[in-house]
Amino acid sequence: MKKGFTLIEILIYLALVSLITTIAIASVYPLIDNYYRNQARLDIEGEVNFLMRKINWALMGAYLINQPTAGSTSTTLSINKEGFSQNPIAFDVNNGDFRISLAGAGPIVLNNVNVKIEKAEFEHISQSGLPALVGIELSIKHSNSNASTTIKTKIGLRK
Repeated sequence: MKKGFTLIEILIYLALVSLITTIAIASVYPLIDNYYRNQARLDIEGEVNFLMRKINWALMGAYLINQPTAGSTSTTLSINKEGFSQNPIAFDVNNGDFRISLAGAGPIVLNNVNVKIEKAEFEHISQSGLPALVGIELSIKHSNSNASTTIKTKIGLRK
């Protein structure tokens, strides 16, 4: 009596191993895909929070909106901040990068390479007897996925 496997037994075992491997890969792939989608959402949320904190910082103590003019919108926000030696502070978007310029110096990119700013629009809303408001609309997309978000808010000039 010879010991070993017949050709039929080897083919059956190969088919079983292939089936189990296929099922394992099919069940793990959605988990990996969800991980990358969640990571993209977290990147976008972090960028939105960071950019909005920078804009809030600039508007805290601002006394003059240079651009856009009252009642209009622009892709650039330029303000003067009280007691700040590097006026004006300007925000804009160029090639998907959100930038800040201080005192007319060269712009500094604020967002990371994983996200692109698709739209940045600022509105100067003047109010009779009240501090001016700045309407902000930002649309941000992740570079490596379809994750994106749009934020719309209004922030008042305040001391």
